[in-house]
Amino acid sequence: GVDWRRETFNGKSFGAVKIAISADSLAEGAKTIYVAGAYSDDNKTRRLGLLKTTDGGAKWEVLPLPENLTKEVAWTARIYFTDAQTGWLGAGNDGLIIQTTDGGQTWTECSLPTKEQRLSALWFDGKGYGLAAVYNLDIQQVRDTLYKTLDGGKNWQMLLGGKKCVESIFSLDGRKIWAVGDVPGHVYNDLVVIIERK
Repeated sequence: GVDWRRETFNGKSFGAVKIAISADSLAEGAKTIYVAGAYSDDNKTRRLGLLKTTDGGAKWEVLPLPENLTKEVAWTARIYFTDAQTGWLGAGNDGLIIQTTDGGQTWTECSLPTKEQRLSALWFDGKGYGLAAVYNLDIQQVRDTLYKTLDGGKNWQMLLGGKKCVESIFSLDGRKIWAVGDVPGHVYNDLVVIIERK
């Protein structure tokens, strides 16, 4: 943190809100990074955008996104890449998730069953297993909170429900997965979910 530099994203106006660096990008010489945020072509109209660099940030490419996703508010974006080519992006208040297997050039929808909750966290292992959490801050309603998929997002099933809100999902090896958040209410309580897979 001694030296910092400003990143201009090729001189375009871009408010970065989420970053994804895939595990294979940590290999020697690999420098692929994805950044989601509020993008503007004309410095006036802001929409959800996704940028990609393959050279550690020297040059950035604006990736094509489906029209219905670009209308979503950028701060709702959640992004996760398992490798430089395969990743997921979700945004909005209806469980919308899209997947790419070609580095962001094309996308396939793989949304959650919920149609009224905003995505709060994403995590995938690169072999089809994945988790997606949605905000559940309404203490008056018991709702789905955490979903799992075994096929990369084609099918989802509820894993955890109730008055819980998972904010972040993390794993080092894909076998032990940590999900953290809180239990909303008059007094908030910390929530830690540990999923152990064989």
